[in-house]
Amino acid sequence: MPTQSKFVPVLDKPTGYDPQYPRKNTSGICELTIDNSKNDFPVHVKLSLSNKSNDSAVRVFYVQKGETFKINKITPGSYIVKYQNLQSGSYHKTDVFSLQQTETSTGTQYSSVRFTLYTVRGGNTRMQGSNKAEFDS
Repeated sequence: MPTQSKFVPVLDKPTGYDPQYPRKNTSGICELTIDNSKNDFPVHVKLSLSNKSNDSAVRVFYVQKGETFKINKITPGSYIVKYQNLQSGSYHKTDVFSLQQTETSTGTQYSSVRFTLYTVRGGNTRMQGSNKAEFDS
């Protein structure tokens, strides 16, 4: 009978980019803030292209419990946020969302999105359960 691997919490990663991954899709000015300020667990987060390719992660980072992390210079496009709760090992993801950037006569309009990883009354972001295979893709 195969042995099941036991999840070991990873609680000590500082908020910021994961140095194992390159930063991609950096030609835009769109912004995304991941708000983990009201949770008591750290998360490992991937901003990924909405396509299903195995190399879809464009930014990979950690957000400690009680903190937020803002990423900028994101190229416009369709994305998904996937994250792992580093205390419990559970995985979650957002629906596909769009970051847009438009030149106007008065300048550039661009998306600046904030995702809270905790429940907000009347909030419009829905997180759904996921798994390691989806997180890794």
